[in-house]
Amino acid sequence: MKAEEVEFGEWAIVELFGHRRAAGHVTQAQFPAGWVRLEIPAVNGQPGITQLYNPSALYGLHPVTEDVARAAAASMRPQPVQRWELERAAATVAEHVELERDDDYEGDDEEGDWLDGDADDEAGDGD
Repeated sequence: MKAEEVEFGEWAIVELFGHRRAAGHVTQAQFPAGWVRLEIPAVNGQPGITQLYNPSALYGLHPVTEDVARAAAASMRPQPVQRWELERAAATVAEHVELERDDDYEGDDEEGDWLDGDADDEAGDGD
């Protein structure tokens, strides 16, 4: 007997890894196969959003009526990535690269004294 495939398509509130919650219409994505597709409806003048999740990222799926899902979507709306977040991330990476290229670093120091900022300080007390 061949197992019958059942199409899933429900309005739901989903709980996601990272203590996030979202609401919308949930289906199985055609690509990538096996992933969960969440269609968050347009609310309060904001456009609808489509998000794809690996099923292992979901730890709760609560089927609800469309009205409940739409109301929940208004309060659980994910915020899009903002330009300032990308600029801050780029600055952090640039700062990290600068620290790695610091001229004060003179190679391997088995005792780790260079971490104190003064490789000549035998006691490691900064004097």
